[in-house]
Amino acid sequence: MKLQTLISYILLLAVFASCIALEDDFSPSISSMEIEENKVFHYKDTFNLSVTFSDNVLISEATISIGEVNPESSSVFTFSFDSTYADIQARALAIDSSLVIPAYVPTGQYFLALKNKDAGDNVMVDSIFFRIESDTILPSFSSDISVMSAIEGNQESTVYCRGERLLLSGILSDNIGLTKLSVQFADSSPRNFLIQGDSLDINDIVQRQIFIPESLENGIDTLTLTLEDEYSNVSVKKIPLEINCDDVAANFASYESTQEIPSDRIVLIYPGTPFQLTSLIAEDEGGLDSVQLEVSRIPVSSDGSTSTPIIEQFVEVALNGVNTIDLATLEDLNFNFEFDELTTDAGETIFINVKIKDQEQTWDNASFFRFSLVAREDLAPSITVTDFIFNDTKEYVPENEPYALTPQTNSINIKLEGKIYENVGLQSVLIEFIDLGLGSRGTSASKTVTEFSSYPVDLGSLISDLQMVVPSMNQADLYEYSQTDFRLRILATDIRGQTDEIIYNFSVDYSLAIEEGEGEVEEPILPGRKGF
Repeated sequence: MKLQTLISYILLLAVFASCIALEDDFSPSISSMEIEENKVFHYKDTFNLSVTFSDNVLISEATISIGEVNPESSSVFTFSFDSTYADIQARALAIDSSLVIPAYVPTGQYFLALKNKDAGDNVMVDSIFFRIESDTILPSFSSDISVMSAIEGNQESTVYCRGERLLLSGILSDNIGLTKLSVQFADSSPRNFLIQGDSLDINDIVQRQIFIPESLENGIDTLTLTLEDEYSNVSVKKIPLEINCDDVAANFASYESTQEIPSDRIVLIYPGTPFQLTSLIAEDEGGLDSVQLEVSRIPVSSDGSTSTPIIEQFVEVALNGVNTIDLATLEDLNFNFEFDELTTDAGETIFINVKIKDQEQTWDNASFFRFSLVAREDLAPSITVTDFIFNDTKEYVPENEPYALTPQTNSINIKLEGKIYENVGLQSVLIEFIDLGLGSRGTSASKTVTEFSSYPVDLGSLISDLQMVVPSMNQADLYEYSQTDFRLRILATDIRGQTDEIIYNFSVDYSLAIEEGEGEVEEPILPGRKGF
């Protein structure tokens, strides 16, 4: 055969062969990622479905099925997936999806079935078995779970006391759902709260209902929080608590004042008389928290009804945990009290209430130091003369009755002893010694005093510089009179205008002085006057 004829035969054979369809004997393939045989999943886990279907020519159909191996017909919740992809007309199909396993689906064995069919009706099937179990994830407490006192001003304290209300804060969570929170102090009976939800604020659950039991002793005790979910998964959180109760209330150790406070706590004082608490010692072993001072005035009602107290002072001062303090040294507290000497009515009251509390007390059960100042009636002044002194000789002289004096060789100098009593204040004291017979020509004297340093006023000191003299006969210029009268008048007036007056009368007969002297006294020669 010629070479040319051979080449032509080969070309003709090639063309004939290209017109004949070839049979596809290659099966398609399936590859799945991240799914292991008999892998166990739990509720709310993520089922990563990652499958690639491929074929050397074309894929005509791909099927994915997920379901329970032995399904329960009564189950309401299921975990299943059934999808067929047709008319793909491609050599590869990739499925990448994430499925969340629902809660409450039946537990047990499940399957993943895969089917790949190519254009030549070649089929590849594959199956993987896995298990679904119920929830095993523990419920959780947020990292900021905290406990603090519900007592105002005590939130920063880390020490608590029996009976104290506690505030809890923080978030409780679970992947499925929470069912119960238990709160327990040491070995006491737990307080259970039924709850529902997957994320809850613990404060919304307990709602200020947690109190430290009275049975706990001082020391370190444990607050146990137990959290349970729907599948009985339990988490426990223990919080140590220091219990240190100050069982002794704050107290007032001592006081000092300008006037003693009697057992009935009523101090009677006159208007204008100052009263002062010069010392008031407060103490507490666990530390004083604060002090309150309330001063109210209760006026006197004209119709006898109870008057409404008028609050004149209310002060609260923090004591910052000191163990002992003299409250009288605090600048913010005024312990000086006084009734106005001019406007106060008898019976008007000033009520003083001092309260202290420690860090465990409230103002409702605070310790107190209370007393009342009651205004006494401002009586009129009272003059009392005990003795007259005539030339150093004491004599009793009746009031408002003539008292005979007989001066001879020597004049009679008059002094006296006595007191002027006044319970509020004197405005003035007038002393007049008047020669009634000779008037201004005689030995009259007067004095008005308006300043007083203390009460009662000593009369002797008050008139020590006042010359009250009954002159002797040889010194007297009688102007044809042989007798005369002297009057001593003392008038005391207080600041309210109330008065007391006392008068003494002295009768002097010079003729008696001549007779008693038996002519031994030379008769004075007086101008324009004859002898006796």
